[in-house]
Amino acid sequence: MAPTSCFNGQVHRLPDAPEAYGAMITRAKAAQGQSRSADLSMADFRRTGCDATAMANIGSIVMNVSDIRRASEFWSRALGYVPRNGHDAVLMPSSGDGPLLWLDEEDRTHIELWAVDAEEQRAEVERLVSLGAKRVDWSYPDGANFVVLADTEGNLFCVINAEGS
Repeated sequence: MAPTSCFNGQVHRLPDAPEAYGAMITRAKAAQGQSRSADLSMADFRRTGCDATAMANIGSIVMNVSDIRRASEFWSRALGYVPRNGHDAVLMPSSGDGPLLWLDEEDRTHIELWAVDAEEQRAEVERLVSLGAKRVDWSYPDGANFVVLADTEGNLFCVINAEGS
């Protein structure tokens, strides 16, 4: 089977012949409305998107705490995070680049994988289930933008449709 790569969320089967990568990059860039003359190396092509083995990113970590203010102060100082929009319960990297840390007095500690849209979310849920994740019987609110799964050790995590956030 040929290796796969992903360009802006679309999985592509990589041709066996390295010289075919240039044409593939040109087609992918043209589909994105980018100039056909823009040059990407093979390494750039592999870095621009994702690998077929991973579509979603860790968007946030939800941490169960008993005192949001105290935990916010600690984690802000420990990680160099700052409150998002002035809310102590949601911390973000001061650079703006990286997963959020949500502090919650009721929810369990878990990670949230963020998919770009509903289609990617569905594909990611199916991919994770094929890897051994289990669907969890969960009471979802109307319009829920998340799917709860359990990993192979029984740890719960969510796959979020970030577009629906």
